[in-house]
Amino acid sequence: MNPILLDTALEKLGSPEKLINLIGQRVYELTDVRPKARPLIEETSGLGALDIALLEVIQEKITFEQWDPEDEAPKDEGAEKRATIFAA
Repeated sequence: MNPILLDTALEKLGSPEKLINLIGQRVYELTDVRPKARPLIEETSGLGALDIALLEVIQEKITFEQWDPEDEAPKDEGAEKRATIFAA
């Protein structure tokens, strides 16, 4: 993990909690999901999944959006706030 990329991505999102959730989900998508997601950046040689995810945040290829219960009624009664990853 490149600490410069980490600091830059944190500046973009402004919240360590958002960054952890976003990066954790994206690394999972890049490594564990079948079929694996493809990187949204062009140059990935020599980079691990974490650095790729950080670069995707920095280049605004992915973003964090938090569900607001005021916007719409939840579909199920036990619904809580959810984080969603969207490709930009």
